[in-house]
Amino acid sequence: MPSAPALTSRTATQTPGGGTVTAPDWRDTRECGQGLHFSPHPLIAATYLDAPVKRYLACRVALADAVVLDASKIKARACEVLHEVDADGKPLAQAAEATS
Repeated sequence: MPSAPALTSRTATQTPGGGTVTAPDWRDTRECGQGLHFSPHPLIAATYLDAPVKRYLACRVALADAVVLDASKIKARACEVLHEVDADGKPLAQAAEATS
């Protein structure tokens, strides 16, 4: 089985399996780019991803740090990565248990 692709953003920001991630290119503007981007559900995030293999993370963002870009996404300077999820938003461990 091939290994999963690395969790790296388009700007090469490394994303750990847990912990805090900070965007090195952060700008507090209402424009895409210059920050970490988030959608409320993986299926919405998928519409913005052009990678052949898609991976999703559940993250915690401080509301005070969130910049609303449109009805489907926000961006922030930093986030706490909680865990990886499947396309339905279920933590991968739970998704695996449900299919076994």
